[in-house]
Amino acid sequence: MLYHLKYVLYDDKKLPAQEFFKNMTQEQRDGEFPEGVTKIARVHNSASGYGYVIVDAEDNEKLHGFMMSWASMCTFPQVEAMVDDEGLLKVI
Repeated sequence: MLYHLKYVLYDDKKLPAQEFFKNMTQEQRDGEFPEGVTKIARVHNSASGYGYVIVDAEDNEKLHGFMMSWASMCTFPQVEAMVDDEGLLKVI
């Protein structure tokens, strides 16, 4: 299932979170998504401390596992189930 997530960094964690992310290797960034959660895209508004992630998650528990891995640095105030073109064509 596709999900669109908005993340917002806590004000006091903005710079530490960005520094942490900057120092992650590509292997670490790839590994931050647990088995059963695949990153489709991630974009950032670094100056404002928020961004969006689109993932394909097998189930809610795996999605929440990813979200909890960032819980000390940000919140996810918006999490929406989405469909792609093929999914939309099945429901309209």
